[in-house]
Amino acid sequence: MAWKRGYKSSVGMGFEDSLLGGQAVPSLVQLPINSFGLKSAGNLQQRKTITGHRSPTKPFRGNPEIKGQLVMPMSVRHIGYPLKLAFGAPTTTDNGDGSYTHVFTIGDETPSAIFERALGGDILVRNTGVKVESLSFDCEKGSEQLMNFDLVGCTETRPLAAWDDTPDTHAFDAWEAFQGTLSQGATVLGIARKFSFTMNFGVEAFPGLDGKQGYTDFDQNLVELSFEAETKFENATYIDAALNETALDFAFEFVKDAHSLKFEWHECQVEESAPGIEGTQGILQPLKTIPYAESHADLSAVVITLTNDVETY
Repeated sequence: MAWKRGYKSSVGMGFEDSLLGGQAVPSLVQLPINSFGLKSAGNLQQRKTITGHRSPTKPFRGNPEIKGQLVMPMSVRHIGYPLKLAFGAPTTTDNGDGSYTHVFTIGDETPSAIFERALGGDILVRNTGVKVESLSFDCEKGSEQLMNFDLVGCTETRPLAAWDDTPDTHAFDAWEAFQGTLSQGATVLGIARKFSFTMNFGVEAFPGLDGKQGYTDFDQNLVELSFEAETKFENATYIDAALNETALDFAFEFVKDAHSLKFEWHECQVEESAPGIEGTQGILQPLKTIPYAESHADLSAVVITLTNDVETY
């Protein structure tokens, strides 16, 4: 029997018509991935039944925890699908030149998805009712540019037939770390050498009593987000902003040819963190901010703008 290989595997994703409602017309898109860890775990539980001997009785099935991380390259076309799962459908504008601009903001509700992985190319595992718990990415020159999505699902099954025999595909092209720029206001911060962004969507799976294994719904609470950077220390701008509680606006953008992905945080508080003196070398400034939404028109703590040649997500 041949050993199944990761490089022969694939992952398809499609949006459900409603939570656990499937799709009226089966439709998946194949994602480029570095790894896919969504799976059921921690199911079997030991019984404490007294039987007159020390050996335990047959274990029972607890409610599975269906979680794991999708790690994928920052693909100029595919990245819109997990972003839609995280934020909801974007507002899309046809630019009239073959390109489209998709704007993602924080809303009240998010969709759910079907994920189907083909292990080694032919052993199928399907998860339904999947949502994004959190997302993150790091940017540093010389590293592969990836984006991480922590997923949580309602069910896991092993079907014998594929949900969609011919999933949609897109040509693969991806942003690289050196194509990212961090700016504060209108100023590009070329002094930054590392950047990381994390966002938790406040999603919690609800194990309703419905006679089935798995979860039946999700509670969606407030989001939490932050970003950090390491910069050259040139002046006291960020020390003063922290001490005076001055709101600053930041953006991080990847640009490659006609494709771009821009993260905007219009209102940010800088955490107090004056640099120390580590030696004779140049002083580095740790920069940590917490974005929020209070007075900006869109009331979204982050606005993500994706421009590419995909017509709709």
